Amino acid sequence: MASRMAAEIRSKFGITTELKEGHGGIFEVTVDDLVIYTNGGQCGCLPDNEEVLQRIGNYKASGVIGYEDLPSKGGGT
Repeated sequence: MASRMAAEIRSKFGITTELKEGHGGIFEVTVDDLVIYTNGGQCGCLPDNEEVLQRIGNYKASGVIGYEDLPSKGGGT
């Protein structure tokens, strides 16, 4: 799943991805140090590729460059 998702992200957005091993069943996708998706540690709760691509697209369209550009750090919807 991860390698196919990485290929789709690179193809659609030109972003080179890096897989980092986690623990405790946590699956997160970050862009520019911002969490784009998290399963909150719920094992077996993984997004489909389309959901991740949509969230990255929404982030890119938002104009936010990095964590420091968010109006409210840490909080969010």
